[in-house]
Amino acid sequence: MRKLSKYIKRTPLMDIRVKYEAETFRFNLFEELVIDENKLNTELKEQPSYYGFLGLLLVRLQRTKDDNEAELSKKEAQLYIAFKTELNPNTHRENSNDLAQALVIADESYQKLLSKLNKIKEDVGIIKQCVSSFEQRSSLLQSISANHRKTN
Repeated sequence: MRKLSKYIKRTPLMDIRVKYEAETFRFNLFEELVIDENKLNTELKEQPSYYGFLGLLLVRLQRTKDDNEAELSKKEAQLYIAFKTELNPNTHRENSNDLAQALVIADESYQKLLSKLNKIKEDVGIIKQCVSSFEQRSSLLQSISANHRKTN
């Protein structure tokens, strides 16, 4: 047995867990991609639903990512203005652009929003990969189905 095959079957990487709004979607990608040739007609009929679900979830996650990017930008601008207009106690002048930007990046509220955005970006990437995997599954189903027709 090949090494990747061993990893795929037992790694927690294949245990997908993505949260969208109040709902958490959990599934094992390896198990979902398995094709049961004994149920080929059912597999062919259900494939578009799986692909459609993952595609819609991806669209919604993308929207959430876009909204969170806008929220982070807004927070960055608010903090930058606040830090830029503060008087530096050492120089008694407004903070420099570089210092104001550094203070923004170090701000706890900014870091929380950034962390939230990074998690959403990760979820988007995971679902994109799931969609690609189901595209591959679709091609395999078509090939297997064609091969079955040839042998029958």
